Amino acid sequence: MLTKAEKYSTLAQVYSHLMRKVTYDKWAEYLTDLIDPFFDETASVLEIAGGNGSLANHLSINYKNYILTDLSIEMLKSNLNNRIKSITCDMTQLPFKRKFDVVVCAFDSVNYILIKKKLAKLFTEVYNVLNENGIFLFDVSLEKNSRRHALKKYRPAKFKQIRYEQNSYLIESKRLHVNDFKITLPDGKVFNEKHYQKIFRLNDYFYAIEKAKLYVCDCYENFGNRIGKETSPRVQFVVRKG
Repeated sequence: MLTKAEKYSTLAQVYSHLMRKVTYDKWAEYLTDLIDPFFDETASVLEIAGGNGSLANHLSINYKNYILTDLSIEMLKSNLNNRIKSITCDMTQLPFKRKFDVVVCAFDSVNYILIKKKLAKLFTEVYNVLNENGIFLFDVSLEKNSRRHALKKYRPAKFKQIRYEQNSYLIESKRLHVNDFKITLPDGKVFNEKHYQKIFRLNDYFYAIEKAKLYVCDCYENFGNRIGKETSPRVQFVVRKG
Protein backbone atom coordinates (compact mmCIF):
# COMPACT_ATOMS: atom_id res chain seq x y z
CA MET A 1 0.00 0.00 0.00
CA LEU A 2 1.27 3.47 -0.88
CA THR A 3 2.08 5.89 1.91
CA LYS A 4 0.33 9.25 1.97
CA ALA A 5 3.44 10.91 0.54
CA GLU A 6 3.83 8.32 -2.23
CA LYS A 7 0.20 8.79 -3.28
CA TYR A 8 1.14 12.15 -4.76
CA SER A 9 4.43 11.10 -6.34
CA THR A 10 2.94 10.51 -9.80
CA LEU A 11 -0.11 12.76 -9.55
CA ALA A 12 2.22 15.70 -8.87
CA GLN A 13 3.19 15.61 -12.55
CA VAL A 14 -0.36 16.48 -13.68
CA TYR A 15 -1.72 18.20 -10.57
CA SER A 16 -1.48 21.72 -11.98
CA HIS A 17 -3.53 20.62 -14.99
CA LEU A 18 -6.04 18.77 -12.82
CA MET A 19 -6.60 21.95 -10.78
CA ARG A 20 -6.39 24.38 -13.69
CA LYS A 21 -9.90 25.79 -13.16
CA VAL A 22 -9.27 26.78 -9.54
CA THR A 23 -8.99 30.57 -9.18
CA TYR A 24 -6.17 30.68 -6.66
CA ASP A 25 -5.85 34.46 -6.92
CA LYS A 26 -9.46 34.95 -5.80
CA TRP A 27 -9.00 32.34 -3.09
CA ALA A 28 -5.96 34.21 -1.76
CA GLU A 29 -7.97 37.43 -1.72
CA TYR A 30 -10.70 35.73 0.29
CA LEU A 31 -8.23 34.40 2.87
CA THR A 32 -6.51 37.78 3.07
CA ASP A 33 -9.87 39.37 3.89
CA LEU A 34 -10.25 36.86 6.73
CA ILE A 35 -6.76 37.58 8.06
CA ASP A 36 -7.01 41.38 7.84
CA PRO A 37 -9.12 41.90 11.00
CA PHE A 38 -6.40 40.17 13.02
CA PHE A 39 -3.02 40.83 11.38
CA ASP A 40 -1.32 43.04 8.79
CA GLU A 41 1.22 42.18 6.09
CA THR A 42 3.95 41.57 8.69
CA ALA A 43 2.17 38.43 9.93
CA SER A 44 4.11 35.18 9.97
CA VAL A 45 2.18 32.57 7.96
CA LEU A 46 2.55 28.80 7.89
CA GLU A 47 0.68 26.90 5.19
CA ILE A 48 0.27 23.18 5.88
CA ALA A 49 -0.61 20.53 3.29
CA GLY A 50 -0.02 23.24 0.68
CA GLY A 51 0.55 20.89 -2.25
CA ASN A 52 2.33 22.42 -5.24
CA GLY A 53 2.15 25.93 -3.81
CA SER A 54 -0.45 27.31 -6.21
CA LEU A 55 -2.24 29.12 -3.38
CA ALA A 56 1.03 30.08 -1.67
CA ASN A 57 2.26 31.76 -4.86
CA HIS A 58 -0.60 34.27 -4.52
CA LEU A 59 -1.09 34.49 -0.75
CA SER A 60 2.63 34.96 -0.02
CA ILE A 61 2.59 38.17 -2.05
CA ASN A 62 0.63 39.72 0.82
CA TYR A 63 2.70 38.10 3.60
CA LYS A 64 6.46 38.01 3.08
CA ASN A 65 7.12 35.90 6.19
CA TYR A 66 5.65 32.74 4.65
CA ILE A 67 6.51 29.04 4.93
CA LEU A 68 4.91 26.39 2.71
CA THR A 69 4.77 22.74 3.80
CA ASP A 70 3.46 19.49 2.39
CA LEU A 71 3.96 15.79 3.03
CA SER A 72 4.92 15.14 -0.61
CA ILE A 73 8.34 16.37 -1.68
CA GLU A 74 7.32 15.85 -5.33
CA MET A 75 4.43 18.28 -4.90
CA LEU A 76 6.68 20.91 -3.33
CA LYS A 77 9.37 20.44 -5.98
CA SER A 78 6.80 21.05 -8.73
CA ASN A 79 6.48 24.66 -7.54
CA LEU A 80 9.06 26.75 -9.37
CA ASN A 81 8.61 29.81 -7.13
CA ASN A 82 11.99 29.91 -5.38
CA ARG A 83 11.15 32.85 -3.14
CA ILE A 84 8.86 30.70 -0.96
CA LYS A 85 10.55 28.66 1.76
CA SER A 86 9.27 25.08 1.56
CA ILE A 87 9.53 22.24 4.07
CA THR A 88 8.39 18.62 3.82
CA CYS A 89 6.37 17.52 6.86
CA ASP A 90 3.18 15.87 8.08
CA MET A 91 0.53 18.37 9.21
CA THR A 92 -0.16 16.18 12.27
CA GLN A 93 3.55 16.25 13.23
CA LEU A 94 4.71 19.82 12.75
CA PRO A 95 8.49 20.11 13.34
CA PHE A 96 8.61 23.80 14.28
CA LYS A 97 9.93 25.28 17.50
CA ARG A 98 9.02 28.80 16.41
CA LYS A 99 5.46 30.09 16.42
CA PHE A 100 3.30 31.74 13.77
CA ASP A 101 0.55 34.35 13.66
CA VAL A 102 -1.44 32.49 11.00
CA VAL A 103 -1.73 28.84 9.98
CA VAL A 104 -3.52 28.04 6.70
CA CYS A 105 -4.78 24.70 5.43
CA ALA A 106 -6.73 24.98 2.20
CA PHE A 107 -8.76 23.03 -0.36
CA ASP A 108 -10.18 20.44 2.02
CA SER A 109 -6.74 19.07 2.93
CA VAL A 110 -8.09 18.44 6.44
CA ASN A 111 -10.44 15.87 4.88
CA TYR A 112 -7.42 13.67 4.19
CA ILE A 113 -7.26 12.98 7.92
CA LEU A 114 -9.30 9.79 8.22
CA ILE A 115 -9.76 9.23 11.96
CA LYS A 116 -10.88 11.47 14.82
CA LYS A 117 -7.74 10.78 16.84
CA LYS A 118 -5.60 12.23 14.06
CA LEU A 119 -8.00 15.16 13.65
CA ALA A 120 -7.55 15.96 17.33
CA LYS A 121 -3.77 15.70 16.85
CA LEU A 122 -3.90 18.23 14.01
CA PHE A 123 -5.60 20.86 16.16
CA THR A 124 -3.19 20.20 19.03
CA GLU A 125 -0.23 20.65 16.67
CA VAL A 126 -1.71 23.88 15.32
CA TYR A 127 -2.29 25.13 18.87
CA ASN A 128 1.38 24.46 19.68
CA VAL A 129 2.73 26.46 16.72
CA LEU A 130 0.34 29.42 16.99
CA ASN A 131 1.24 32.62 18.77
CA GLU A 132 -1.20 33.79 21.42
CA ASN A 133 -4.22 35.25 19.57
CA GLY A 134 -3.00 33.56 16.39
CA ILE A 135 -5.55 32.21 13.90
CA PHE A 136 -6.01 28.98 11.95
CA LEU A 137 -7.85 29.13 8.62
CA PHE A 138 -9.03 25.88 7.09
CA ASP A 139 -11.85 24.66 4.87
CA VAL A 140 -13.51 21.25 4.69
CA SER A 141 -15.76 19.42 2.30
CA LEU A 142 -19.05 18.13 3.72
CA GLU A 143 -21.43 15.41 2.59
CA LYS A 144 -23.38 17.54 0.11
CA ASN A 145 -20.23 18.39 -1.82
CA SER A 146 -19.12 14.76 -1.83
CA ARG A 147 -22.41 13.61 -3.29
CA ARG A 148 -22.16 16.24 -6.04
CA HIS A 149 -18.72 15.04 -7.10
CA ALA A 150 -19.70 11.38 -6.88
CA LEU A 151 -22.31 12.08 -9.57
CA LYS A 152 -19.87 13.99 -11.77
CA LYS A 153 -18.57 12.32 -14.93
CA TYR A 154 -14.85 13.00 -15.38
CA ARG A 155 -13.38 12.94 -18.88
CA PRO A 156 -9.92 11.51 -19.59
CA ALA A 157 -7.31 14.27 -19.89
CA LYS A 158 -3.81 14.74 -21.25
CA PHE A 159 -1.00 16.98 -20.02
CA LYS A 160 2.60 17.02 -21.29
CA GLN A 161 2.17 13.63 -22.98
CA ILE A 162 0.79 12.15 -19.74
CA ARG A 163 -2.74 10.75 -19.87
CA TYR A 164 -4.86 10.51 -16.76
CA GLU A 165 -8.35 9.48 -15.73
CA GLN A 166 -10.27 10.25 -12.54
CA ASN A 167 -13.14 8.38 -10.94
CA SER A 168 -14.85 9.83 -7.86
CA TYR A 169 -17.22 8.01 -5.53
CA LEU A 170 -18.54 7.96 -1.97
CA ILE A 171 -18.41 4.96 0.39
CA GLU A 172 -21.45 5.98 2.41
CA SER A 173 -21.10 3.39 5.18
CA LYS A 174 -17.64 4.73 6.06
CA ARG A 175 -18.26 8.35 5.06
CA LEU A 176 -15.22 8.12 2.77
CA HIS A 177 -14.87 10.03 -0.48
CA VAL A 178 -12.53 8.31 -2.94
CA ASN A 179 -10.69 9.87 -5.88
CA ASP A 180 -9.26 7.08 -8.01
CA PHE A 181 -6.64 8.11 -10.58
CA LYS A 182 -5.17 6.14 -13.46
CA ILE A 183 -2.06 7.85 -14.84
CA THR A 184 -0.27 6.73 -18.00
CA LEU A 185 3.24 8.12 -18.51
CA PRO A 186 4.75 8.80 -21.97
CA ASP A 187 6.72 5.53 -21.79
CA GLY A 188 3.48 3.58 -21.33
CA LYS A 189 3.88 2.84 -17.64
CA VAL A 190 0.56 2.96 -15.80
CA PHE A 191 0.15 4.09 -12.18
CA ASN A 192 -2.97 3.97 -10.02
CA GLU A 193 -3.42 6.29 -7.05
CA LYS A 194 -6.38 6.23 -4.68
CA HIS A 195 -6.94 9.25 -2.47
CA TYR A 196 -9.30 8.94 0.49
CA GLN A 197 -11.07 11.80 2.23
CA LYS A 198 -13.12 11.50 5.40
CA ILE A 199 -16.42 13.37 5.41
CA PHE A 200 -16.68 14.21 9.08
CA ARG A 201 -19.82 15.82 10.41
CA LEU A 202 -19.60 19.52 11.13
CA ASN A 203 -19.94 19.01 14.87
CA ASP A 204 -16.88 16.74 14.83
CA TYR A 205 -14.74 19.73 13.91
CA PHE A 206 -16.23 21.97 16.60
CA TYR A 207 -15.62 19.29 19.21
CA ALA A 208 -11.99 18.69 18.17
CA ILE A 209 -11.27 22.42 18.02
CA GLU A 210 -12.65 23.01 21.51
CA LYS A 211 -10.77 20.00 22.88
CA ALA A 212 -7.51 21.51 21.61
CA LYS A 213 -8.26 24.73 23.55
CA LEU A 214 -8.91 26.71 20.39
CA TYR A 215 -12.18 28.44 19.60
CA VAL A 216 -14.18 29.13 16.45
CA CYS A 217 -14.48 32.80 15.51
CA ASP A 218 -16.41 32.14 12.30
CA CYS A 219 -17.62 29.27 10.15
CA TYR A 220 -18.68 30.36 6.68
CA GLU A 221 -20.42 28.52 3.86
CA ASN A 222 -18.71 27.92 0.52
CA PHE A 223 -16.08 30.71 0.65
CA GLY A 224 -18.73 33.34 1.31
CA ASN A 225 -19.96 35.13 4.44
CA ARG A 226 -23.09 33.11 5.18
CA ILE A 227 -23.02 30.94 8.30
CA GLY A 228 -21.95 27.38 7.50
CA LYS A 229 -24.15 24.46 8.49
CA GLU A 230 -24.23 20.67 8.18
CA THR A 231 -26.09 20.90 4.86
CA SER A 232 -23.50 23.28 3.33
CA PRO A 233 -21.34 21.80 0.56
CA ARG A 234 -18.17 23.23 2.09
CA VAL A 235 -17.31 25.45 5.03
CA GLN A 236 -14.46 27.81 5.86
CA PHE A 237 -13.33 27.99 9.49
CA VAL A 238 -11.62 30.88 11.25
CA VAL A 239 -10.23 29.49 14.51
CA ARG A 240 -8.29 31.42 17.16
CA LYS A 241 -5.95 30.70 20.03
CA GLY A 242 -6.24 32.64 23.27
